[in-house]
Amino acid sequence: MSDAQEFEQSGEVDMVEGGSAVEGRDAALPPWMEELPEPDIAFARTKGWSRPADLIRQYRDLETMVGPDQVRIPGEGATPVETEAFWSRLGRPATTDGYTFSPGESATGYDTGLADWFRDAAHEVNMPADMAEALHDRFLETRMEEAAAHWQADQARGAETAATLGREWGGAYDANLDLARRAVAEVGGDDLKEALEVSGMGNDPTLIRAFAGIGRRLYGGGTATSGTPAATTAAGNSTVLPMPNSASGAQREILRLRTDEKFMSAYGDRTHPSHEIAQAEMDALYAAAYPPVRS
Repeated sequence: MSDAQEFEQSGEVDMVEGGSAVEGRDAALPPWMEELPEPDIAFARTKGWSRPADLIRQYRDLETMVGPDQVRIPGEGATPVETEAFWSRLGRPATTDGYTFSPGESATGYDTGLADWFRDAAHEVNMPADMAEALHDRFLETRMEEAAAHWQADQARGAETAATLGREWGGAYDANLDLARRAVAEVGGDDLKEALEVSGMGNDPTLIRAFAGIGRRLYGGGTATSGTPAATTAAGNSTVLPMPNSASGAQREILRLRTDEKFMSAYGDRTHPSHEIAQAEMDALYAAAYPPVRS
């Protein structure tokens, strides 16, 4: 008679730790399970393991799916060494020098300071090297596309402004443009020139007209339109006015124009056809009347 049969006839039960009686050991229990605790026996039966080979086969299949070189996520009590090893296994370089960024085919405008910041930030958040490099390249590509679009827009605005002023100034276009450039250099120098270029305001026709007017007051000569002085055009008369050659002369001219009904009609009405010309003339007079104090 087998041990299992004697167990059934005697009605005896196994005693588990703590003195509790458990009747889980039936006659169908395979020998390799006899040493297992009840929870493991129940788990093995749920999995359908009738022999050790079943367990080995399923483990091998699982390892094939997830790979033998698994990475264990550090728990709350993980040591700095364990945490460092984890991130290294995922591909984060040991130092920021491990991130290799390329400025692309052209390094023009490449911000090395921003690239260094990105290295530090990527390392701080434990970003793998290949991921950081791919993100850097995507960001650089976007910046280059934005720069190209900005340049094209500037070119289009410049062409539109040139066409507008060309129609207004006719044959005096080059002379007036030269006066505007000289006025920018005189009033603000390289700083103003750079500010106008960076902001795109250098292509604003209203500003160009204003600086052309300032240039006429500073250097004399030049015309606002093809052969017609700005003040006379805005005022609606044909009287050629003398160009003030001093601050006091410009101040007197401002007072005179403010008493000129036709000029003030154009100057005060933004919808007037000659408003911008009158505005440029008055701006030029104020610049000559109250020049900046040079240190």
